[in-house]
Amino acid sequence: MAVKKPEIKNIGKKITLLLLRDLILDENLTEDDTIILNSKNFDDIVIEYLEHYGQSMTFPHLFLGVLIRETEGETIPQNKIGIIKDDDESVRIDMSKEFDYYDAEIVYRCGWCGNVVDEKGKELEGYNRERAINYIENFKTAIVKHTNGKCCPNGHN
Repeated sequence: MAVKKPEIKNIGKKITLLLLRDLILDENLTEDDTIILNSKNFDDIVIEYLEHYGQSMTFPHLFLGVLIRETEGETIPQNKIGIIKDDDESVRIDMSKEFDYYDAEIVYRCGWCGNVVDEKGKELEGYNRERAINYIENFKTAIVKHTNGKCCPNGHN
């Protein structure tokens, strides 16, 4: 089965929960469809959700029945939205139990901006990023070490 490429929509403005709601209604998206955001825009939505509702988003996040997720190998430019109609590849069930780190596993964060990175400072993406964030947010005993992230190459000068 071929991987479906997202249709890129240029919305011309900042991506917000209200804009996502309007997009879902205007495009007649259903529970079989997926909206994909780049990591920066997805993080903005997570923060807006937290500020508005006073709690963290659940993952995978279904908004009006439509899966909202960040890129997992697709290239979605910032402030644009990817839409996959009839998406049968994306995970729509709660896999959070699989996000558990084992005892004494270390999560690395950029010491300058806080991004989740690997031990060499490369930004994590997709499943590994979600797993690390879930671990940090939900486990008081999470072991987090700071490192120079490649996301901030001039941060340590």
